[in-house]
Amino acid sequence: MYAVFTDGAMQQVPTAEVVLASNVAGVVAEVVNLGASQVATMTVAVGAAAYVGDVVTATWRVGTETLGSGVGWANLTLPLPVRVVASAAESRVAPPDDSAATVPISLATSFAVSAVVHYDDGTSTDFSSDSRLNVSLAAASVACASVQGLAQVVLVAGASCASIEVLVSVPTLSSSLNATVIVPVVVLQLLQLSTEPFPSYPGSSAHANVPLYRLACTSSYQHATARVVAMLSDASQVAVTSQSSFSSSDAAAVSVDSSRLRSLSAGISTLEATFDGNVVSRSVTVSDTRVSMTAAVLSAGGASSLYSFTATRGSAVQATVALTFDDGTRFDDATNTGTLDWFALSALLNFSSAVPSKVTVDGAGALTLLENHHRHVHVTVASVCSSLVDVLPVAANLYPALGDVDLGSGSGLQFQQSGSTLSVPVRVNMAGSTLLAFQVEVNFDYSVLGATGAVAADWPALTSTLNDPVDEALFLGDDLQSSVGNGLVQLATLTLEIKQSAVTRLYGTVKVVTYVQGGQTYSIEEAAIDAGYGYAEVSMGILRARALGTVAPPRALRRRPARRLSECDGCTAGVLGDINGDCTFNANDVLEAARVYVGTVDYDALCAWKQQQLDQTLDGSFALGDVNCLRLEP
Repeated sequence: MYAVFTDGAMQQVPTAEVVLASNVAGVVAEVVNLGASQVATMTVAVGAAAYVGDVVTATWRVGTETLGSGVGWANLTLPLPVRVVASAAESRVAPPDDSAATVPISLATSFAVSAVVHYDDGTSTDFSSDSRLNVSLAAASVACASVQGLAQVVLVAGASCASIEVLVSVPTLSSSLNATVIVPVVVLQLLQLSTEPFPSYPGSSAHANVPLYRLACTSSYQHATARVVAMLSDASQVAVTSQSSFSSSDAAAVSVDSSRLRSLSAGISTLEATFDGNVVSRSVTVSDTRVSMTAAVLSAGGASSLYSFTATRGSAVQATVALTFDDGTRFDDATNTGTLDWFALSALLNFSSAVPSKVTVDGAGALTLLENHHRHVHVTVASVCSSLVDVLPVAANLYPALGDVDLGSGSGLQFQQSGSTLSVPVRVNMAGSTLLAFQVEVNFDYSVLGATGAVAADWPALTSTLNDPVDEALFLGDDLQSSVGNGLVQLATLTLEIKQSAVTRLYGTVKVVTYVQGGQTYSIEEAAIDAGYGYAEVSMGILRARALGTVAPPRALRRRPARRLSECDGCTAGVLGDINGDCTFNANDVLEAARVYVGTVDYDALCAWKQQQLDQTLDGSFALGDVNCLRLEP
């Protein structure tokens, strides 16, 4: 704001001394005084029309003295409304006393109306909560609903209108612009009751409302489940089974357990269903006609053609049996006694294993893994009532426990020939642990197999010895700073050439496995390989494999002398290479030597024998070369 004096001078009036006021209340509702930026704002009044002229008065006031005033001129141009668009918050509604308004159909019994006015300059304004909005009902809808508040349409009980028509306008903006909203009124027309096989399965609805027959040669009948569907006036459908109650006219033939129908004896019963006071019924027939099994599919772990049972010894897995009957109905899993609870599984099916010493199966279809096997174990399910059978081949393959060693494949058959060779992965289970050292001995029948190579896997600094003696492979490794572990660690892959057809044994010894778990160091010594023990069926092609049990022991071959002494003093027993004093030389002694080298173990605290064994290079001192010498490294 500027002040002009009689001498023609002009000066800016201080902001704090300016007072602004509206001249036309119907046009300018509010004037905000000048701020630090010397800019004032005006708010156009609701319902204002276009206006040209003085709209604001500015007064220069110091204290209680008014020094002067002036007016501000404006040309207020407003856009013209061109369209009103209205909508309802619900796509359909129901009278409050109709079943369509109850759970689970749960149609709304009222709806809010919203309106947006569009202007000729492309802008729009939401009038949904504006007091100038006018919402009314068309004449045909007045008896079925009322408008409450500004724009809430509420249906009345017993409303019989097919739809609610709402008229929407903003008269103060334009008397010619309005919109119409039509919301369908939906009611329950009828209930539909049907029965389907129990338990349900994909496609079970195709066998609706059929008789319930006797199950094969048993004394039990098929069961069913009732289904209630609400048919609404707009042709939509809603399942209301869970909110319905059921009764049977002949409980001796059909008893009702919620929506489940239990068939007890031959007869015809009337089944009645009630939903929100609406009743529907149909007849249910129980027949002594027998349905026979036409197909049985035995599965385990989701596999029906071949199941790889890889687990620790004693682990169990529940098999499933899908049964199909000659009336087209089926059980997806006949072993599910939690659902098929009205007859004994043994009345329909028997289970058996061809090699129960490897994989057993009980009367409920639970498989238990006991040992590895060189061939697939055939597990059979057979119908008690007919000759129908199904066979599931099972590859029995033990998974190693913590610290144990596994030989062969991790899935499928334990040993799998490829061409003229047998590839044998050697793995140790280090679940939740870090491997520090190992010394694993693998044995085989040299007349059948011969070692031709070994390659390292997860343990790069592997030391392996083959053909010394010829029926043995030795794998060693140690690393005081190791980070290898936390799962199955593959130490190596041993390649064996096949010399003749046979069923031949592979086995071995965990000479040492040392690992860290939870900050503690543990060691397994002189333990027979458990999970890796097994037989391989190998073939030269035209020769038939020798029968299991005729595998001849190897001829006299050079063996390593036993290094363990029964009870001894490590400092006086004189066991060569014994650094840790357990009277045995193995990978743990290499670890102990490494600890001495890095200073974890005090060299001077060792007895004379241990100090002597540390000097493998015989140069009168202990150094890294001595540790490597213990590892058989150059």
